[in-house]
Amino acid sequence: MTFLIGTVVGFAFGYVSPHPQPAPQVQPPTTATPTGKTKPAPPLDPIANPRLPAGHPVVDGTEPVPGDGTPTKPSGPELNAAIGGANTNPGDFILQMKAAALCYQNGRLEEAVTFLKRAQVLRPDSFDAVSALGITHSELGKSAEAETWLTKALKINPNDTDTRAEYAVTLVNLKKFDQAITEGKRVIQTAPSQERALEALIKAFAARNNQPEAAKVWSQLSAVNPGNPNLPALKQLLTASSKAGGVASH
Repeated sequence: MTFLIGTVVGFAFGYVSPHPQPAPQVQPPTTATPTGKTKPAPPLDPIANPRLPAGHPVVDGTEPVPGDGTPTKPSGPELNAAIGGANTNPGDFILQMKAAALCYQNGRLEEAVTFLKRAQVLRPDSFDAVSALGITHSELGKSAEAETWLTKALKINPNDTDTRAEYAVTLVNLKKFDQAITEGKRVIQTAPSQERALEALIKAFAARNNQPEAAKVWSQLSAVNPGNPNLPALKQLLTASSKAGGVASH
């Protein structure tokens, strides 16, 4: 993703998640880029650029970026101030998004949903709010709700590859394997290194007992990121699928 610093409040996902999440910005509209490396994702920070160079100075009150270019987790007072500001000003879209972002980073996902829903009511067609709702519901394990929000997000911005990758993962979780394959393939046509999409394809092909394609995509994922922590489990999935003649979602 491309991040801009200024008056825009960016909504970046993946506070301690084992997979990256879309990181749209509130304004202007986001643009798709071939991202998707599976690694400890940057903390959620609604103001600072989570891809800033190491040692970048403090931005708008956030803490300095450490050596790996990842901003640090906000303090408790910062989180409480953001929540208080959002509750005091329920009609302020930016404050709702900021509170949601910091709640997400701190693992308070249900609260994040509350603020995101407020934001989405204020701006029904905000890609950032809608995509964030889809991803947060996915993190909560609420795949049906995630599908609804991600579908809406992709209608607003069909070119966001990270959101579409998460959509493919959600479809796998819902056992909609053929649709997941279609969406996963669409992602890797323009973002061949999108690891979430590759992981979804492996699971979907395995579930459909298409071992050659599943193995092919596994090799592709391994080449993209040999350190992907999900590779061993996906390899076991392929083995189990081969023996059982298909496998359910995980």
